[in-house]
Amino acid sequence: MSGIKISLLPNLTTPNLTGVTAIVQNGVTYKVTFDYLRNLLTPFIYNQTRTGYTSTIEEYQVIYNHSNLTVNQNTVFIIEQNAEYFVQGNLTNNDSIIVDGTLKIGSALINNGSITGSGIII
Repeated sequence: MSGIKISLLPNLTTPNLTGVTAIVQNGVTYKVTFDYLRNLLTPFIYNQTRTGYTSTIEEYQVIYNHSNLTVNQNTVFIIEQNAEYFVQGNLTNNDSIIVDGTLKIGSALINNGSITGSGIII
């Protein structure tokens, strides 16, 4: 389908998580799966991690959450080395957070779980 304008493409009515889309970062185009985007954006969009999953802020990612964040039970929230996650509001941890990068909490930490790692918590 090369050479077709995006506006002329058909609508995607039933997306699946294995589908791919293009992302441009620093002038380079990459392909990513919808599942990757969902895992990446869930803590930012919904202000909570997905129960039963691992949510990872990957190396060199910087994410600003302008609200609260809840880490649900049966969930691991990982901030990799050289990654940064800023939560402006409260951080409620109900399971496990691994900080090898930087975690900055704007308000209160409500910790009902464990926080480990060699990173920085401010």
